[in-house]
Amino acid sequence: MKALAEVEGLEETQVAWVGRYLREAGLVSSGGRGRGGAQMTVTDAANLLIGVNATSTAKEAVGAVVSIRDLTVADEVFPISEDIKDESRLSMALYQPRSAAACIENLIGCFTKQEGGETALDEASSPHITISFSRPRTRVIIRVADLATSDDETDDLYALLEFDGGRRLAERFADKADRTTITHRTLAALGRTLSE
Repeated sequence: MKALAEVEGLEETQVAWVGRYLREAGLVSSGGRGRGGAQMTVTDAANLLIGVNATSTAKEAVGAVVSIRDLTVADEVFPISEDIKDESRLSMALYQPRSAAACIENLIGCFTKQEGGETALDEASSPHITISFSRPRTRVIIRVADLATSDDETDDLYALLEFDGGRRLAERFADKADRTTITHRTLAALGRTLSE
């Protein structure tokens, strides 16, 4: 929780409250604190990341995580094509994810040490990854690109995945919408924590 709070510039108590609500709902592993405490899993890390970023209060975290775990890819996407899906761990992470949460788990996994102590991605050499959470209409957009190096160039888009509960639901919500965006820096921080 400390790593997530630090990289996102949040109070650790704010992240801890989200973690508490998620733990009580069975969405984050529970156990003692400290060395003998429950070991955080990739799913726990993804749920905590979602709970912290897809809500404005800790009390809303459980509902947000449950909703986002059910979001599937919308039709309008720039997906990973089948011919390159096995090219890299990143391609596999983005290829036809079953849900927004599963894709986030896969991306965190890319920054987590595997057998042999290597990570598929590291913060310094990773393409620019953004994950945007919108509310009150639940929506997640994952964008992966190599950023342009000058103003006269455009970003080299690798993948753009949009997870949405359905466009017809948009009329139910007020005109105001909020969006929180995190980057590969947060994914890398969680990957380092899981690798310890």
